[in-house]
Amino acid sequence: MTLGAFISSGGAGFMAIKLGRRQCLWLACALCCISNIIMMATDKIGPLYAGRFINGLANGCFMTFSQLYIQESSPAKYRGLFLTIFSVGTSFVSYATKSCSRAVYSDMSRERSSALLSISRLPRSPARQLILFLSASSISSPPS
Repeated sequence: MTLGAFISSGGAGFMAIKLGRRQCLWLACALCCISNIIMMATDKIGPLYAGRFINGLANGCFMTFSQLYIQESSPAKYRGLFLTIFSVGTSFVSYATKSCSRAVYSDMSRERSSALLSISRLPRSPARQLILFLSASSISSPPS
């Protein structure tokens, strides 16, 4: 995951020039869904590593583009609030996922690891979509 995040963060500027920030975020959503499907459906180590690498690519895009997109698309008076919500939400989900991981790590079976992976992704995806919706719907035309 770390290698994927490093690669996608390093190439973020080139991706943004070609696709734009919003499209890069949608691409990251698709990569995240694909990686989760791969990781939950496999019994072998190779596809698991491939899924984690793809997940790293998605997370690198999320962490690079989401903050920039929020800053650029939100009105100035709500910018700090949106970034705070994003930051707190990311920290909370990371902490909750780590806590659940440690709780079930001693008796980790395939079903439990798949369930943990599913649970860790649920709160993030709707939160990201909500932030995209709110920031896109609150864009007003600049004063003339």
